[in-house]
Amino acid sequence: MTKEVDLMIGPHSIGPNDYHSEVSAMYGTSETKFAIAEEVKANVVKNVSAFLGCRDLLVNCVRELYARSNTVPSATRLLFYKQHNTRHTLVEKVSAAAEVLNSIERENKWRRTRVFSIGEVLENDDDEAQGCFTGKTTVYVRGSKMWIKNVYFYYMYIHILRAFVNDDKGMLLGAETLADFEKQVVTKRNSDGYAVGGLISHIRGIDYWPLVFQHRRDLFKGQTIKRLYVHENGTDGIHELTNSNAQVQKVKQRFEKLINAERMNNGR
Repeated sequence: MTKEVDLMIGPHSIGPNDYHSEVSAMYGTSETKFAIAEEVKANVVKNVSAFLGCRDLLVNCVRELYARSNTVPSATRLLFYKQHNTRHTLVEKVSAAAEVLNSIERENKWRRTRVFSIGEVLENDDDEAQGCFTGKTTVYVRGSKMWIKNVYFYYMYIHILRAFVNDDKGMLLGAETLADFEKQVVTKRNSDGYAVGGLISHIRGIDYWPLVFQHRRDLFKGQTIKRLYVHENGTDGIHELTNSNAQVQKVKQRFEKLINAERMNNGR
């Protein structure tokens, strides 16, 4: 498992002004929430977005914080929150997810994702937040900047992490590679063999995730964080790319060409 290091959420680190507007909804549910994090100094982290349960909204935060200015943060940083955990602790689940992420990172020669337990947590002035952030409910994750600089990789990152966090039965804990993860989360395929049902949303297209990593240099050549995140039609997830509906036209065209070549080679 990934090494755990205690971190503290600092005394002035609750995040943006709209944080309190989110807090009531957040604490009334056991749904997984995540927020973009930053490190203030050694052993002090803060959230710089509200805690959100929707990947699309999280991507919108990345767009506002980094993509519009064409700035790539030095790492992919997230705070995960889950109010209730059953058989396994939150840090155990996230550390298991990191095993899968690390296998992808080793293959691509990226910096490894690490998981940190929260050692000390700020008691917020908002009464609804009192006592909610604890070492059992909050985990900090730091990974390669390659995940956040590319919207399609960022969606995969969140998909994998959240799948493990929401896995209250421990069904995914034996997965150590992306291939393992795919086998575990796909529960139904159609007559052509393509995934159509599974333990994560947007399961269609997951079979193509390895191709996206394998051909990433050609697929995303010349594409900046601003070009990949900012466009007129809203959010563009990995499921959009792998189903030939990507909004970034150059990437869409390159992927379609890649898929056509793969199908010809495989006789499909």
